[in-house]
Amino acid sequence: MKNQYYFILLLLSCSIGLQAQSGKQKKADRLYNDFAYLEATEVYKELIENEYNVTYNSKKLGDTYMRLRSPENAVHYYGDVIEDTSLSPEYYYKYAQALRGVKRYDESRQWLRKYLESGRGSEEIRAMLDRDEYKSKATYKLQPAPFNTGVSDFGVFVKDDKVYFVSARAEGVDVKEKTYAWNGEPFLDIYVMDK
Repeated sequence: MKNQYYFILLLLSCSIGLQAQSGKQKKADRLYNDFAYLEATEVYKELIENEYNVTYNSKKLGDTYMRLRSPENAVHYYGDVIEDTSLSPEYYYKYAQALRGVKRYDESRQWLRKYLESGRGSEEIRAMLDRDEYKSKATYKLQPAPFNTGVSDFGVFVKDDKVYFVSARAEGVDVKEKTYAWNGEPFLDIYVMDK
């Protein structure tokens, strides 16, 4: 009788654990779909650490990091699952793009070829493979403007000796209340300064 009690207790605890993981999965996917990428990364990592839907969550974490423009992290998570035979060929392309983002061009070409072999290729991908390099034809050297900050500053427009630009610097605003969930930066605003 005692053994049956322990067995039932074990089944109940496993059931509760699975429900908790399922709830976290829904939360992670909801955050991703709501563009709250920074928050989604934490939940996906937790799920992977708990070995829950590892392949799915690694793919989603790779997708999340690509949306956050962090190919070095995306390469890590795509790389963990890229050999899975049940993986959709679109992930060969995504992995190739992430590898390209970290300048691992030869590996990127291998995965682009594999993507083509899956029958999903296009002329654009064939053209990529035919090029000697992935580098841009033009080279630009950017120099920060004196008014740049550590957050997003862009969209400069000059009119009547005034410089207009968009920034996430959040001057005069409580940053904690007004931030984008997808990247953690303050809401954008338009700023004006003398030329």
